Amino acid sequence: APSDPEGRARLPFLLWIATVREAVNRLLPTANLGGEILGIRLVKWRLENGSAIAASIIIEVLLTLVNQYIFTALGIVLLVAHTQATEQTWTILAGLALSLPMPIMFGALLRYGKIFERMEKFAERMLGGGLANLIDGPSLDAEIRAIYARHGRLLLALLWQLSGYVLGAFETWLALYLLGHPVTVWAALAVEASTQAVRHIIFIVPAGVGIQEAGLVLFGQIVGIDSNVALSLSLAKRMREVLFGVPALLSWQFL
Repeated sequence: APSDPEGRARLPFLLWIATVREAVNRLLPTANLGGEILGIRLVKWRLENGSAIAASIIIEVLLTLVNQYIFTALGIVLLVAHTQATEQTWTILAGLALSLPMPIMFGALLRYGKIFERMEKFAERMLGGGLANLIDGPSLDAEIRAIYARHGRLLLALLWQLSGYVLGAFETWLALYLLGHPVTVWAALAVEASTQAVRHIIFIVPAGVGIQEAGLVLFGQIVGIDSNVALSLSLAKRMREVLFGVPALLSWQFL
């Protein structure tokens, strides 16, 4: 990569960082932001170009937003196509449509708005040069535009991340099968997508405690999943988060 010509940040190292980031966002009260900030800090163990690191994380957040909309829309379409649409279904669909301008504006500002250069100038006026020097606005904007110019890589990253969302529905399908309540693939996709949407909308709740459970019960009932089975499914998902997340957090603290 242009920002890592010596290849110091190799795939195993980046996979470990991704695991730690996910564990921080899933298990700690960081409002789904602490993992991204930590990711920047961890990559700087290997790379000096802070602007390039921050730009990659920012673009990844944008791609995550786009994929969340695509995946949620897929889930809502499946619910409407295979079940009788409920008030909750239409509410989520309306919220999705009404909030769609947000990621579009965010992406446009990153590409054309020189947003971080303006933030740096604002910080200089409000806080003084000492604090403003914590970020290099023009350099960060330039790195973001350079990533935007790599259309093929962006599309590949978008599709790769979307495939991860879709594969995540396999966890729902398998858990329900093992719980003795098998469902179709489309039902698993619909429940997973709808629950993820609710969890991301109410992201401020630490670890989505209560939000995931409510989403699984609500949307599970639409596709015929009993509330007790839905709660058991949520516990299975929580166990997976703990089994994968706690070792990642411990390895981060150890290092």
